[in-house]
Amino acid sequence: MEGPATIQGMVDRLITEYNIDVPFPDILVGNAKDRFLSDDITSVVYIGKAWVEGHWTDHIAARKPGVDFEVWVRKGDQPFPAKISIVLTEEEGKPLYSARFRKWATAIPDSINLEFTPPEGSERIEVAPAIAFSMMA
Repeated sequence: MEGPATIQGMVDRLITEYNIDVPFPDILVGNAKDRFLSDDITSVVYIGKAWVEGHWTDHIAARKPGVDFEVWVRKGDQPFPAKISIVLTEEEGKPLYSARFRKWATAIPDSINLEFTPPEGSERIEVAPAIAFSMMA
């Protein structure tokens, strides 16, 4: 399958065409600051210091319509998120997504290879978009 040229395009395609629940699309695409710290934030609370993944962090919780989220940001010279939790408060069952981050890299190596090489003995299968099934009903 040929995919879109951008991460945003691929995430959108997986969600709309294949009905795949992509966890943390806000982290994968766009500007996280604009998505999380928008004008519709109703509260932000500094919880305090916490030890996460071998680092001291600042634990912050925020709320906006439909979403409660928490982030643990490393202290020091590399203030990257160490953990994030998101609750979709308006979805049935209020699903919770949580992730821990151990290693951050800010440089893209020159030798990066984004080509997929399938393992020996594997077979190619076609995946039909979810929209094709809904049109058949």
